[in-house]
Amino acid sequence: MGAQRAGVLVAEWGRGLLGHPASKPLVTLGAALVTLVIVYLQVRATSAGISSADLYAYYDAALAVRERRDPFVPVATWIASYHPGETLVATYYVYTPFFAALLIPLTFVPVDVAYVLWSLCNLLFLVGAVYAALRVCGVYPSAMHVAILSAAAALWNSTRLELQWGQADLLVLFCVAVSLWAALEKRPILAGALLAVACLTKPFLLCFVVALLWKREYRYALVSAGAFLVGLIAPFIWIGVDSWRDQLTVWSFWSNQYVPFIDNQAPKGVFARLFTVNPNTTPLVNAPWLMTALWLIVAALVVGIVAASVSRRRLVSDDRTLVELSLIITAMLLISPLTEYIYIVILILPFVLLTTVLWRHGWQEPHTRPMWLCLALIWLLLVFPLKYIEYFFWPHMASASGPLLVAYVWLAVPYLYVIIGLFALELWLLRLVTGQTLRDALRALPGDIRAGWRNAGWRNRLAARDASV
Repeated sequence: MGAQRAGVLVAEWGRGLLGHPASKPLVTLGAALVTLVIVYLQVRATSAGISSADLYAYYDAALAVRERRDPFVPVATWIASYHPGETLVATYYVYTPFFAALLIPLTFVPVDVAYVLWSLCNLLFLVGAVYAALRVCGVYPSAMHVAILSAAAALWNSTRLELQWGQADLLVLFCVAVSLWAALEKRPILAGALLAVACLTKPFLLCFVVALLWKREYRYALVSAGAFLVGLIAPFIWIGVDSWRDQLTVWSFWSNQYVPFIDNQAPKGVFARLFTVNPNTTPLVNAPWLMTALWLIVAALVVGIVAASVSRRRLVSDDRTLVELSLIITAMLLISPLTEYIYIVILILPFVLLTTVLWRHGWQEPHTRPMWLCLALIWLLLVFPLKYIEYFFWPHMASASGPLLVAYVWLAVPYLYVIIGLFALELWLLRLVTGQTLRDALRALPGDIRAGWRNAGWRNRLAARDASV
């Protein structure tokens, strides 16, 4: 009772502070300064060695596309000479040429200036994504709310590394958030184009397009898929179709042989370290088929849970839809072959959505109090550099075998457990919002699939056309 009373007092104090007119400018300024200081410190940390930043590879790729050259030559050459068990290199350009084309304007300035400009863009992407996420929630946010949530997201260790390395995930986050906002504003063309940009940068987001089909957002999904295909093919007309073979080589390598990369926190990465030849461990047995089978089982389990939990209603700004969107995004990180810990920044979108849903329910509702505490714990864990847990167990893996190897490998993926924890929290909150248990949802899934097939819009249109003839 004492802890609950303390929580109520803290919640009341927070609401009073944020609601007081005199405190709003100070809170906004303080939160904005936190974000700006974080960006400055991360940029300063890399400015002395820009060649180690991911932007350096992006810059070279953009320059190659601008000059109609194949941006995959360095990575394709390395892949051709790679032997299983050798060190995996993470500094090559592996995205589609479309993303490199987006960065062509940066190639007209020196790379150090381009790094600063890209860092400023990442800052805008972060703040813009938070604002768009709040608009997805149906909220017209004040500057204070955007500043507070942006600062909270900027404090995450993955966000700080994203800014330091000049990575692309904040752009992806921004595109997904604004895409959802545009979809809710009934602008499917803009929504689809933005989602396509995100998919062209991180192809595992194509899973989100499939989820849109489940949600009966057919136009949104089709525009996204069409724009993705156009953005994928068009650059090869410019740089030469021979580069397409290198693109396929990169995709194949990164979804298979690159999966044991030590920073990969996905379940498939764990299975790859246990059952394939890799530079980090001596596998229990060299059985890539077993890795694939276990990964498919996990993916099927996650997809089944999501399909059972997510309704087939179209997108609206109610609590159920917001939690469902959060669940879908979190699930993608679980089923993706490669989920590096910097990919965690995509969870900023679920973080904002869930915070808004819980804020609407308030602290006074007893069922939401433990959910608030769980979300706060997840945020706190993401602030700390959990990667050092991975780095602690990394050297022990090389000499371990048997049960000890299994323990080290599973202990070295702290971000995986954070993702699983968030996934469980979303299911818990979804039960509160819908009143339906996961068991009941799974039992109803086959009937939902049959009903969805019978009521599919295209089938109804065909039946109506046949009846009119």
